Amino acid sequence: MDFLNQPLSGTSSLILVAVLAVVIFVAIKLGHKKARDISKQFLTEHPNAATLYLYGEDLPSNSAELDCIQGTVSKVYDPRTVPGAKVQKGVACHVLPGKVELNVMITWSKSYYVARKHGSMQAHFTFEAMPGRSYAAVFNVAESKAHIISLDAK
Repeated sequence: MDFLNQPLSGTSSLILVAVLAVVIFVAIKLGHKKARDISKQFLTEHPNAATLYLYGEDLPSNSAELDCIQGTVSKVYDPRTVPGAKVQKGVACHVLPGKVELNVMITWSKSYYVARKHGSMQAHFTFEAMPGRSYAAVFNVAESKAHIISLDAK
């Protein structure tokens, strides 16, 4: 049968495009649900956890990986998909109150930052997480600096 070698008709092309659009939409929705589930599950088990956002202040978007040396940290998730997030870029995680020590690496690609087409930046952070508070590990790629800030009003 030579079915796969036949050109698609206009109707067949439209159906294929529609199916692909639905598959992409479902994949995005499942990704958002997974992020909400990561956050919700950790907060259910540890209701006094703090939230840590990891982002480049001079990047429209980035991803991040972390290595927890001391303390307990959740998996990272996309904060844009979780209701009530204080930061809408980068990634986030939850940390248990107490001393937290992390090695963090953020990465970005050329579509996010034109001056440096793609890259990564690492930093080491140590801070005291307070119950229910929000913090940010803020990276400035242009100046190669990073620091922790509190996002809660003082």
